[in-house]
Amino acid sequence: MPSKQKPILFLHEKIAQMLQETSKVSKPAFGAAVLLLVAVALILTVVIGLNQGQPYVAKPDSQPPAKALEIKAAMEISQAQPQVQPYKQQSTQSTSQAVLVPPKAVVQPSAEADTKPEASSLDIPQRPLKGEILIAYGWQEHPIFKDWRFHNGIDIMAAEGERVIAMWPGEVKEISQTKTSGLTVVIASGEYTVYYGSLATAEVRRGVQVKAGAKIGTVGASQAEPYPHLHLSVKKGESYIDPAEKF
Repeated sequence: MPSKQKPILFLHEKIAQMLQETSKVSKPAFGAAVLLLVAVALILTVVIGLNQGQPYVAKPDSQPPAKALEIKAAMEISQAQPQVQPYKQQSTQSTSQAVLVPPKAVVQPSAEADTKPEASSLDIPQRPLKGEILIAYGWQEHPIFKDWRFHNGIDIMAAEGERVIAMWPGEVKEISQTKTSGLTVVIASGEYTVYYGSLATAEVRRGVQVKAGAKIGTVGASQAEPYPHLHLSVKKGESYIDPAEKF
């Protein structure tokens, strides 16, 4: 830095000397000389400033700065590492193709299975119709004839023509007309045989299969019990049981 300040000091000393010499001449000449000196001073100042602002140029035998060495080393390491390919989404064409699944074999039930209802369907019987039980099962005095007799079923009171449904699924074995129970439909339901008596109409045919809850007829009366009701009897094997216990 001291070597760069010497030209400036020399310039100031030279300007001062010239001002002293020109002070002896006339005023117009003095003013012109001052302007000339100022212009020269400005030119020299600009030239010196440009020389001071020149970028650093390294000599061929000089060492590069430490920062440049670090950058070079980092570049060499990055070049040595394997290039990682960008992730590409795999094609979903293969997954979008339809997968054919063979249909499951359908097992057709045999004729024997159709005639024998499942045991689970017999566990929860349906009430043939709503109504009050007028005459219960067993030995008792008949409310109309006033005599003791064994009642092999129950009499459920209902309006004439009311719908009667099957307790269990089964096969219609018989449709008959008797004095004691009137028009009666007999349906075999597994280990049970159900007698639906005192009907006004029978709406099933012998040999057909019926489901639980299917309509089998309508409420009527009989000669032995001449009032609208359903006479319901149930056999388990060869013995009568109380139908009310199944509701």
